[in-house]
Amino acid sequence: APDAVCRLCPNRTGSGCALDNNKVEGKDIRILQRLGLAEGEERDINAVFARAGERIDREFFEASCGQCRWYAQGLCSYEFWKECLDDFL
Repeated sequence: APDAVCRLCPNRTGSGCALDNNKVEGKDIRILQRLGLAEGEERDINAVFARAGERIDREFFEASCGQCRWYAQGLCSYEFWKECLDDFL
C-alpha cells in the first residue's frame, strides 16, 4: 500500500499505484533485501536510513530508479537522494 515515500508520487492513486505489474512492490522487495530487512519488520527509522546510506550505492540506485518517471523528469537523482539522506542523518 502507499506509504510516506509515495505521498508525493505522481503515480499514486487513492488506494494504490497507477503503475502496473506490481512494479513498486518489486522495487520495495529488492530494497528490503539490499538492506537485510524483512517485510513487516519494525526498525528504528534512523537505523534504517543509516543502513540505506551504507548499502545503496549509485549502481543499485540507478538499477532501481533509473526507469522511474521522477528520474526521467529530473525530479530525482542519486545525488538528490544522498543529499536528502545526509540531511536527515
